[in-house]
Amino acid sequence: MIAAKNDMFYLGRKQAQMFLTNNVTYCELLVTCSCPRQILLMAYNRLVRLRKITALEDMLYEDQKMAGETAKDFVKGRLPRKELKEVVKALLVIEYFLNL
Repeated sequence: MIAAKNDMFYLGRKQAQMFLTNNVTYCELLVTCSCPRQILLMAYNRLVRLRKITALEDMLYEDQKMAGETAKDFVKGRLPRKELKEVVKALLVIEYFLNL
């Protein structure tokens, strides 16, 4: 179990590093490809369970709205609502790893 936790953090940190390398291209990748989104969602679920980050549903309304607006800027109407929510969660994970 510890190995899985460390692997998930490693993958999350790697995704955050890729975001830093070229954030515009990486955000486009989050919108067009589900694989990086799913990797970050697994990290999101792990971080929520460990109480390292607050679940999107438990965040203050203003924070939810701000995160949603940021994701909408990247998505530009190309994804359905469920996948937009996945992008928001992915961005929360990237933010977490960038602020470590």
